[in-house]
Amino acid sequence: MRTITLEIDFSILTEKISFDAFSSIQALVDKIEAKSLLKIDYQKGEKIAIVEFTMKSGYTLDDIPFPPFARILKVFTQHENQFLVLIQIHYDYATLSTIHSNFSPFGIEEIFYETPAYLEGNRLVFSILGEEKALSSFLTLVKKVVGDLTVLRIQDHTYNDESILSGLTERQKAILIKAKQSGYYEIPRKITTMELAREFGVSKAAILEHLRKAEGKIMTRVIQ
Repeated sequence: MRTITLEIDFSILTEKISFDAFSSIQALVDKIEAKSLLKIDYQKGEKIAIVEFTMKSGYTLDDIPFPPFARILKVFTQHENQFLVLIQIHYDYATLSTIHSNFSPFGIEEIFYETPAYLEGNRLVFSILGEEKALSSFLTLVKKVVGDLTVLRIQDHTYNDESILSGLTERQKAILIKAKQSGYYEIPRKITTMELAREFGVSKAAILEHLRKAEGKIMTRVIQ
């Protein structure tokens, strides 16, 4: 697997896709940086991220007009104009279905998102992890949407001490990655726990236990 860090012009992206919720937010912040990304409940379309907002002079976090699908769960720290928060994103079923139907042919369901990921002005930088075929398909999609992009870094992925998956056993990593790539976390699911169990030659209960422990370790690592 490889990790690719990309840079695109966010203003071009907003011309192609409706991001109305961001236009008013951008006027208030200098930088939005995702410190850690974690998908909590794929069936409900909920995601949780640890994000740092660097506000423009004279503004605070309270001034941000968050859209209905996003809310601050907790403010961890505040230092001058910087706020480190736990934020929840919740997409309705119709939105999720549209995302999956439009993007699944490009292999987006086989992509993991990693840090660094931040928006500063119109400079959007983000990192993706996946197999070479899935990454190539994803890059094709991005180029089709924005027309141009800059590849900042390509590196082979290793589970070092800083990796979000570093606390997992090899078995847990294999099952979690296979579950993600096979569509276990999509809506609706493309593979059942029983089918996953057959893939690894174990019982359904064993697969559920491996997934539960892996997800728990990741949550503990991300949400201190």
